[in-house]
Amino acid sequence: MARRQRTSAFEDLMSIAGMLPWWLSLLLALVSYLILHSIATRPLTLTSTGPNQLFEAFFKGMIPTMCTFGQIVIPFIFGLGGVISWLKSGKDGQRFG
Repeated sequence: MARRQRTSAFEDLMSIAGMLPWWLSLLLALVSYLILHSIATRPLTLTSTGPNQLFEAFFKGMIPTMCTFGQIVIPFIFGLGGVISWLKSGKDGQRFG
């Protein structure tokens, strides 16, 4: 029985994007950028924070930070997957059909 090799989230997302049609991968790259960019550039509004509101302030600050990183990485993965899918379709003679 073969053991399943552990892969990273990057590799998993890249393999999914490579299996999709190239135009869908590029569309997902654009949509993911637009959604994550709108969240990352949203102004951060924190109310007065006391000791009991520390976790709320932490998570309100983490979401835009993660989206700032994600707006670059996730569209890159989908774009690269789209290019791979486009190259695969050229081998099958279906690139322009």
